[in-house]
Amino acid sequence: MSRCIIQIRNNYTELERAIREITKLLESKGIDPRVIRMVNLGLEEVITNILKYGYDDQQEHQIEIALLSTSHELRLDVTDDGHEFNPLEHPEPDAAKPLEDREPGGLGISFLRKLFDDVRYRREAEQNTLILRKHLESL
Repeated sequence: MSRCIIQIRNNYTELERAIREITKLLESKGIDPRVIRMVNLGLEEVITNILKYGYDDQQEHQIEIALLSTSHELRLDVTDDGHEFNPLEHPEPDAAKPLEDREPGGLGISFLRKLFDDVRYRREAEQNTLILRKHLESL
């Protein structure tokens, strides 16, 4: 198993840096470019939501991205110290409803569930961790 930890500050420039680093690392491991795109899209969705909704202050916060890989699976653990928020507790949006009748939100977690084979959440020591798993055989 290989493990890489990237720490970023809570700003969009740092998100771009993290995506570049993860892309370079996954390319060096010979990971399928489709999987790399999925990982990057998922990471962008998760971090963007943390940046938009996770903090009420203008202080600098650290967000940790742990990338674990085996020959069969990639796992991303994204940990932040923002507001407690379990996205898995919110219902899937009703795609059958017209847009004007839908409640806002919920599309991001639905998107993550389509990209990844397993999505989990935990709250420990005042920190949120979203765990995203992608089985490399499931392409």
